[in-house]
Amino acid sequence: MIVTYNKVLIDITTEFSTGDTIVVTDSGGNTLTWTSPADYPTPTGTETSQSLLSFISSLSSGNNISISGKMQLRDYGATVNFTGKNFLLGDRLISFSSVVAGGSNSSGAITATTGTVNRGFTNILSRSPYVIQNNQSASEESVGFELDVDNNEIFTFDPATGFSFDSTITYVKGVALSDISPFSRDFIPSNFNGVYSTKNSATQAKYATLIGDPQIYIGFDGYGYFEDGFNPEITKALMQSNTNISKLDDSPVRVPVLRAATESVQFSYQGEMTYSTQVGTSLSCDEQILYVSDVVSGFDSFMQRVLLDGGVFENNSCIENFEDANTIYPVDTIYITGTDGTVDLITVTNVEECKYEPYKITFVNKFGALQDIWFYKRSNLSTEVENEQYRASVVSSSLDSYGVLTTGYSTSSHQYKNIYSSGKESLELNSGFYPESYNEIFKQLMLSEVTWINYDNKTLPVNIKTSSIKYKTQLDDKLINYNIEVDFAFDKINLAN
Repeated sequence: MIVTYNKVLIDITTEFSTGDTIVVTDSGGNTLTWTSPADYPTPTGTETSQSLLSFISSLSSGNNISISGKMQLRDYGATVNFTGKNFLLGDRLISFSSVVAGGSNSSGAITATTGTVNRGFTNILSRSPYVIQNNQSASEESVGFELDVDNNEIFTFDPATGFSFDSTITYVKGVALSDISPFSRDFIPSNFNGVYSTKNSATQAKYATLIGDPQIYIGFDGYGYFEDGFNPEITKALMQSNTNISKLDDSPVRVPVLRAATESVQFSYQGEMTYSTQVGTSLSCDEQILYVSDVVSGFDSFMQRVLLDGGVFENNSCIENFEDANTIYPVDTIYITGTDGTVDLITVTNVEECKYEPYKITFVNKFGALQDIWFYKRSNLSTEVENEQYRASVVSSSLDSYGVLTTGYSTSSHQYKNIYSSGKESLELNSGFYPESYNEIFKQLMLSEVTWINYDNKTLPVNIKTSSIKYKTQLDDKLINYNIEVDFAFDKINLAN
């Protein structure tokens, strides 16, 4: 995947003194200011500008840098003529407005030349193997292989938080192969607390025989099916398999998209556009997936919004009638436009459920993105208890007031005693009626290694207890309803330590 970023070549023409500054302003009104921490001498011969090196180091560490707004400015490539370096902005929609030198001493001086640069990377699915190949040349029996992986930014590696791996790989039948997926997946955390955000990993890998910079691989906690073929990748904007979404009325709709492959997103309701946005890129590993939504303040329901504002929610029939008459999130169609010009049209169906308590399950789909699925109908909560017992002696002896020893036992004493008791709860869920296209989503739910449920306004971890599912069709089954059982992934008694 190739992304075109705006870039600037900054050339130091006069070295900086303490207090001098470089001020970068972009088209979004964001400003980055670097303040020189020292007096730097004029370089001689082939020495690299110390002012330039200090500026680059500060961008990485954050020292001597102040930012107004949000700006991702990073260096790339080799130093140009010992005094210049190229820098890019992480958001492709943002361009440079000005790059100037200044400060109290005003001794430092620069020239700034703007332009664009294409940077490439590959989006891999880390639950499936991703093999990098190197073909044998000349008579070498092996080849060196270097790999750096972390989860901070996609084009930079931080040795303090990342992992470096150097090895020698033997050629077999003229080919050296290395699977980078296990390393990539080690740096993808699997957590969710109700906030829709996914952190990915960034891997730089290179065989020693190759000239140039390492290849960049962004790892997603997804997988390819066998029929998808060798080395599955993500190249499209939409990061879910279904193009119709069923959700509870007065709850937000969320659609995961790949930032680097998405041009724009539009929401419409009854033929009128209600929301439109251009999608920019980011260098941060936790911003590669964008969860586009019509949610307000990050809360899922009218009740949560009332509580957020410091109000008191009274659950009665009047409030229920008000909620039914006021859908807070009006959307029935979503348009996802990719950078390749393709448009995914997603239809949204709002479901009203008056009898049962609906539950939302969030899981990691095959693309490595968080996805919601609603279970609208009857649910049954159960508890399974685990005990460990021992058989105790209940016979005891005692002296009465006359000094006579008597032996016996109390019928209220436990002959079998519990030395350990713990319980886990399970919830049986019924989906309600879904279109046949949701068969693929239920399959991905079953294959997800981590799932969560919104239960009593808390995001709680659950494991799918159901181990098999028979897919239904409208032709044979008419109405499609699925029954899934989940285990809460914790003991009911707090035993966390």
